[in-house]
Amino acid sequence: MPQPPSVNHYTRSSRHGGRYLSKEALAFKQETHRRVAPFAPQSPSENRLVVKVVFGFKDARKRDLDNYLKVTLDSLQNIIFADDSQIDVLLVKRGAKVAGGQVMIKIWERAA
Repeated sequence: MPQPPSVNHYTRSSRHGGRYLSKEALAFKQETHRRVAPFAPQSPSENRLVVKVVFGFKDARKRDLDNYLKVTLDSLQNIIFADDSQIDVLLVKRGAKVAGGQVMIKIWERAA
């Protein structure tokens, strides 16, 4: 998947005090759906999950991994899993620099 926007660019404030998804967040969610849907189960998993996320950023700027995690997991909700509260184990890693940036995700159901 492409590099997600930071949580700092995830939502915007409306003139009336409400919050809405930014253009960057909506575009990332749409692109994620386009790329992931062909491999997704017929219905989102309801089981407990283990998720491994590797961010390959486009440059060497200093970044907090957690700022990119929420957008990434939210983009998979209702496609791969019903809700990110199903995640019991979450492994997050910074990978090598990748031209244009990318995020690689591996998800499997947690053994009982």
